[in-house]
Amino acid sequence: MAITEDPKVERAIKFIKARYKLGKRILKECGMNARPRMMKELAAKANINPDTAQKLRAMANEEIGFTGEKLESLFLKFRKEERALTISHLIRLVSIKKGPERDAMIDLAIRQKWSSHQLQREITSSKSEPNLRNAGRKPVIRTGQNFELELARTLWSWRRVLNLQMEQNQEIEAELRRNLKSLGKKIDHVMDLLKRVEKKAVNTN
Repeated sequence: MAITEDPKVERAIKFIKARYKLGKRILKECGMNARPRMMKELAAKANINPDTAQKLRAMANEEIGFTGEKLESLFLKFRKEERALTISHLIRLVSIKKGPERDAMIDLAIRQKWSSHQLQREITSSKSEPNLRNAGRKPVIRTGQNFELELARTLWSWRRVLNLQMEQNQEIEAELRRNLKSLGKKIDHVMDLLKRVEKKAVNTN
């Protein structure tokens, strides 16, 4: 089945490619440990601020950022979903270690149509999740207007763990794997419902 090109998606992809190329150039010229003055000069030459230059350099660093091949696979996903992340999304994703966790976050960001600010909130939330020694403590239950947000965060956390387990544990028994996939779809459905409820509340107000 041919994928119809969406102009908005193609513009986003074109801009990401240009910024990635710029990041590669900055990385080549100064490496990852450039003096502040040199970074400032390179940023001025590219007509961007030094902070943006540093972030683009990190994104273009294949060890911690993205490879060209990975970006191309993301572009295919953008076209299939008719929804593209922005350069701001990709810059923020660099703070997550490469691998299944970042991939799961990307999938959720696309599916849930997160803004880059929402993505940052989810990244921050994931890094501050309670560790296992606190697992036995009674959870804090939110009510009223905070209920949907807290529930969405909890479901996202479950979905993220489920994705990681499914991807990293290839020894899961077939029937259990089928049920876990079904559970994941149910979680996605509830998250979509929560998003519609939130959108309806915003439109009502």
